[in-house]
Amino acid sequence: CIDASAIATRNRPALAEAFYYQALCMGARARVKSIEGLDLVKRMVEAGTRAREIDPQVLHGGPDRLLGGIFLRAPAWPASVGDLDAALEHLEAAIALAPEWAENHVLLAEALLSDEREDEARASLARARALLDHPDADGWREHWQRDIDALDARLD
Repeated sequence: CIDASAIATRNRPALAEAFYYQALCMGARARVKSIEGLDLVKRMVEAGTRAREIDPQVLHGGPDRLLGGIFLRAPAWPASVGDLDAALEHLEAAIALAPEWAENHVLLAEALLSDEREDEARASLARARALLDHPDADGWREHWQRDIDALDARLD
């Protein structure tokens, strides 16, 4: 996946999707190869940033959603790039670009919960729930519902 996406970014350097998927491939690899993870996270940020520079609206605000998720879930400095403020900034940008996309609201709710802003997290989850019927959500709906349920459980 990483090799194929590297070819795509070389052959189509103006295609935001290529850089977005390259970062996703790196993330999948980092989850199974933890020794490579720290280096891959930095490369994921670079690829996500490049996708954002090319087209921040691609895949429903995908580059900002991706970057927000990285900054939210990565260990904090000095171990890695984790930064809750940066995560919130990117996730709010993703929502500004694609307010109709439930996943943006789910990730923002997770970040808000990490920032101990429970009322705002509940509101973001309510917006996500209301958007689960978006026509482009086929294939994602059940996954997002599980994420919503898990975050709801943390709020109880």
